[in-house]
Formats: sequence, C-alpha cells, structure tokens
Amino acid sequence: MLYEFAHGGTLFTHLRAAGRFEPDRARFYAVQLALALGHLHERCGAAPIVHRDVRPESVLLDRLGFVKLSSFIYVKQLDADHPHTWTLCGTPEYSAPEMLLESGHDRAVDWWAFGVTVFELLAGFPPFCAESPLATSAAVIAGHFTMPRHFDPDARALLRGLLQPMPRQRLGNLRRADGGAVVGAVVVNDGGCCGGGARNGADGVLAHAWFKGVELPALLSRLAEAPLVPVVNGDEDDGNYEVSRLHGADDAEDASVYSHSTTAVGMADENQVGGATDGSARGTGTAMRGGWLASADAEEAALLADF
Repeated sequence: MLYEFAHGGTLFTHLRAAGRFEPDRARFYAVQLALALGHLHERCGAAPIVHRDVRPESVLLDRLGFVKLSSFIYVKQLDADHPHTWTLCGTPEYSAPEMLLESGHDRAVDWWAFGVTVFELLAGFPPFCAESPLATSAAVIAGHFTMPRHFDPDARALLRGLLQPMPRQRLGNLRRADGGAVVGAVVVNDGGCCGGGARNGADGVLAHAWFKGVELPALLSRLAEAPLVPVVNGDEDDGNYEVSRLHGADDAEDASVYSHSTTAVGMADENQVGGATDGSARGTGTAMRGGWLASADAEEAALLADF
C-alpha cells in the first residue's frame, strides 16, 4: 500500500521532542484527527470503516504542518450484516477494553484510541502503561488512570467521555433510546448503517467544550496557522523521519525511548477514573509500545502474517 509522502514526519517524533504539547497545539492536531476519523466512520461510502490503530505514530504532518492519518494496516469495513468485528489487533496502550476482551467491537474503538492520543499529546505519556503488554491490557480493562494536575477542567471532562469503558457511554458513540444521536444539545436523526441507533460521531466529539473556539473552516481550507511548520529542503527531503527500525528491535532501546520519568509520575493527581491507582504502572519504561496484538480469524491472520 502506497501513501502520499508527508514531509513533516510523525506526530510522535514532534511530541517526543517537545515533551508535551500546550493545549492549543494539541487541539490543532486533535481536531484534524477527529475529522479524519469522522470521514472514515461516516463518509466513506455506505458502511463505516474502523481504523483500529490510532496513535501518535499513525499521524503524519505534511510540509505545512497539517495532519494526515496513515497506518491503514488494520482497517475494517463494517456493514449491516457485520456490525462488529472480533480481531484482536493494534497496540495495547491504545486498544479499547472491548477489543482486548474480544467481545466484539466497532468504530467506538477509534474514539477510545483518540482519547488516549489526546491524553498523550497533553501529558507526554499515555494513560495506560506497564511493564508488559499483558499488564497494560489489564490496566486498560480495569480502567485505572490518573490525570496530571495541569489538565484543565474541559480537558478532564473530554477524556472522561472518551475513555469510557462501556462503548455506548463513550463520547463519539453516544446514542439515544429513540435512535437520535446526541450532538451537543442537538438531536440528529441518523439511523446509521450498522444497527443499534445513531452515534454522535466526530460532530459530537468536536461539540465538546474543549474544542470551543476552533475555526473549522480555516482548518479545512488550510488557512489556519500551524503551530509547527516542518523544515523541508526539497520534495525528496525525509529529514523529519527517524531512521527506520523493524518491529521487534532491541528492547533496551525501546525501553529507553519510551520510558516515563518519575517527574511525569509526580505530576499525576488524585483525579482518578475507573478505580484507585497510585500511578506506579507509569513509573517504569515499557518495551511493548508499537508491538502488535494478534488474535485473528483465519482470513485476517493470513493478512497479518504478511506484516
């Protein structure tokens, strides 16, 4: 699969260089990511397409600093006959509980991963992190995470809405009993193609107070000022990308790259979601970031084997 070249590198590279983003910068990228997911879920033909690998490494910047969503390895198209899928795939830190439990998932998993990504943009580290993929998965299922003190009330409310363990209570997937999706204070009659009533989708997410003041027309027309314009010396300049490494490279290198300092742990407060936690799972490095979960049916297992 070939993609248009995005000269600006991955969002994760820039996040690692900055440590964490100021809210306005995080919001600039988050709005565009939400719009991209909305396009996959709602506008790509008659049936929604679920991305299933949303994370900072999957978000690229073009030469003007605007977002492009990539990494379509695990995409799945749903339809009325197949409103859910059961393949365990993606990256543990960004996988929704229903995916890890293999109880059947749909596009709601993308909004969970979107929430994890927004958290990471603001904090510099993801909300769920442990020594191993199994321990990380257990933390996700348990729903234990804390928010840093510098998160403002709107950011906290947004993340509580996105990181809801129950898919039907998750922002982006909220549904009314009468089948109308909740979009801000407006009910939209959108029956959807995959049963169970309408969802509030990207419009519902972007109606949240944290996104107040964002000028969508300026973003869509690319007239907004990007917080970072990558340095690009020619059409073939790939200098904003790090040296490629195969998955499964040296674990010690991964651990040093993705470890979380005790300073980051110290920023966590007692605003806990889903249960008590002391933040200890975040205090050590993790070598499994970028590792893939794989528990597929025969057809998809054959496809995954190619990667």
